[in-house]
Amino acid sequence: MALSLAACGSSSSAEPAASSAPAVQTVTGTAQGKNGDVTVEVTLEGNKITAVTVTDQKETEGIADPALEKIPQRIVDANSVNVDTGAGATVTSEAIINAVKAAIESAGLNVDDFSAVQTASASATVETETFDTDLVVVGAGGAGMTAALRAKEDGVENVLVIEKMSSVGGATAMSSSSTLEVNTRTQTDEDSPEMALEDLLEVGNNKNDLVPVTMLATYSGKAVDWLADDEGVDYLPDTGSASAEYRAGRARMHSSHSGAGLVKDIESKLEAKGITIMLDTRAYELITDDNGKVTGVKAHDENKDYEINADAVLLATGGYCFDLDRIDPSIQKYPCSGSKANTGDGLKMVEPLNAELENMEYVAVAPHGIKKNGSAQHTKPQCLTAYETTGTILVNLEGKRIANEAGRDAVIADAMAADEDNGGREFMLMDQEAYDAYTSSAVERGYFTQEELDQWEKENGTGETVFAHGDTFADVAATVGMDADGLQKTFDAVQQYVKDGNDPDFGRTFTKALSTDGPYYLVEQCLRYSTTLGGVKINENLQVMNTDGQPIEGLYAAGEFVGGVFGEHFPARVKQQNVSADFVQKKKLKRYQKRYMKRYNVTILVTETVTQIVTIMQRLCHIFVTQR
Repeated sequence: MALSLAACGSSSSAEPAASSAPAVQTVTGTAQGKNGDVTVEVTLEGNKITAVTVTDQKETEGIADPALEKIPQRIVDANSVNVDTGAGATVTSEAIINAVKAAIESAGLNVDDFSAVQTASASATVETETFDTDLVVVGAGGAGMTAALRAKEDGVENVLVIEKMSSVGGATAMSSSSTLEVNTRTQTDEDSPEMALEDLLEVGNNKNDLVPVTMLATYSGKAVDWLADDEGVDYLPDTGSASAEYRAGRARMHSSHSGAGLVKDIESKLEAKGITIMLDTRAYELITDDNGKVTGVKAHDENKDYEINADAVLLATGGYCFDLDRIDPSIQKYPCSGSKANTGDGLKMVEPLNAELENMEYVAVAPHGIKKNGSAQHTKPQCLTAYETTGTILVNLEGKRIANEAGRDAVIADAMAADEDNGGREFMLMDQEAYDAYTSSAVERGYFTQEELDQWEKENGTGETVFAHGDTFADVAATVGMDADGLQKTFDAVQQYVKDGNDPDFGRTFTKALSTDGPYYLVEQCLRYSTTLGGVKINENLQVMNTDGQPIEGLYAAGEFVGGVFGEHFPARVKQQNVSADFVQKKKLKRYQKRYMKRYNVTILVTETVTQIVTIMQRLCHIFVTQR
């Protein structure tokens, strides 16, 4: 897709210094984007940029579209590369700007002459627009959009969604689209809300808040069924199989196999129902009356301030992985693969209301990632498939395994962290068959491009992203400085484990052994964090609670913004169960189920990778309208 944007008729842009540039010239430039090179064509008339066209790019559809559309126009309008990148697809925006800089340089011009800072006129005034609505949802991720959709269907006439980013989706857009559900109509494994809750409490080390986690276990299947069957969201029927965390297959994927595809599908349902989504609009303050009831929000976009009065406000502002003041330094040493949108905005908005926060210290550090472009990219589906269907193993620089590769994420993460604390590095060892399956799936799902893979293979372990290869163990080990003898011993031992049907080291059930013939591949793995597990405490009505244990009238919460759903980890490391704590939790659980779950019909959506929890009542019109 080529996006061409030309200068408008009038502009207040600064003119760069005069030069001996040709009257008109068209030049190209290229820079590194999120998924590969971004190439632009720039038309210069003397010292003025008159057109910018993105001629080639491989950025993520949906997420990068606003940057691809808006940044070229901003550069043309400003006649400058020093433009606001907005609040979305930052890497893509910077790639376009850097590509334009490269094009200017190729024309023999000085980039500094096209770097004027645009400032607002001192006499300019910002207009404030005030309007009313029934429900305002802050945040257009998986949680917020699904909440808005449900509200509209259940009779809330005026529903407004505001989103600070330039596109919808939030963290959900970066996920695999794998959506947690219990007892969906397509599920074939024997399952129950009780069994699901036990699993969730176990992996959460009983640090879960029983209110939201019980809702999740009880109603997530109904939520997915509603989205798929009633709203037409294109979920695949297959629910997967049992995993190290869950005793039944509880995950449905979108047909696109991508979070970007899922949110685009949900967005289309909102559009069909006439629900307005205001993009590039940041909410920054809650409006309250004299009694402390929340009656709306204040927000702003690039040109205007808004005061939005509402019968109810639902905050679905996501987590806080990029609010580093809330992230422990011990976590910050790992790359963050989360959404740039997750800066804790909602937390700042509720602090003046003395909202109660819980589990704020818990952040999920996850394995199954590769280093990429100074950050990290998860390849979890590909890693799990490799470990479950091939002989792929995870080894350190000594050539030794460190964990059950098919085990719980947090157990693997703990083992990797312990190894790295001692200067270690970890790699997936694959044969040709396993490597081809891993890489082809990752390319197909957009986790990296074929061009990136070709470059990594060419670098053969010398770059940031390590995809090393060699015909023998000695060859591949040498590329990363691994102990070849140790690797050979581990390989021989695992071959015997497969024959014996027993892994005495870590208890993995191997389905297949690695080939005895090369080539072999070592793909370096890294720990990363994205999902924050803390947030506001809610009651059974989804109202945000204050520190006095009272609900804040008019204020509701959904998504990763809700704390306590997954407990200490997502998924959690396995610890010795505290028997008395477990007993108390189960007694509380029965009380919650009896008291609340029969009274309320709740829908909850959770995308597995980034933990988007939609907690919104099916009887929204009663909660948001009649209780105002």
